[in-house]
Amino acid sequence: MLPEGRWHDFWTGQTVEGGSELNVPAETENIPVYVKSGSIFPWADVGLHSDAPETRLLTARVYGDGSLPFTVHDGKDTLRLSWANGKGKIEGQSSYKVVAWKQMG
Repeated sequence: MLPEGRWHDFWTGQTVEGGSELNVPAETENIPVYVKSGSIFPWADVGLHSDAPETRLLTARVYGDGSLPFTVHDGKDTLRLSWANGKGKIEGQSSYKVVAWKQMG
C-alpha cells in the first residue's frame, strides 16, 4: 500500500494515487519503485567503480511538477537542483554534473 498522495512509477512516470493497495508484478530488470510526486531524482551513469568519472554525470528526473528540490552534498560542496516553469535550475558547485533533465510525469 502506498501512503496517501500522488506517486509516480519510477521507470515510466505513470501517476498512481496513494492510499490504495497495488498488485505489481516484480521483475528483476525493473523492480517496482514509486517516487513521490514533485520529486527531483538524480540518476547517475553506470561505471566500473563508484569513483569512475561517468558516475558523476547526472540525469535529473522530474516527477510531477518538480516542486521538491534535491540537494547533493559532495564533501564540502553542495549542488541544489530545482524545477520551475518547465526548466531545471542548478545552484552551487560539485564534482557531479547535470547533463540532462527529463520530465517523467
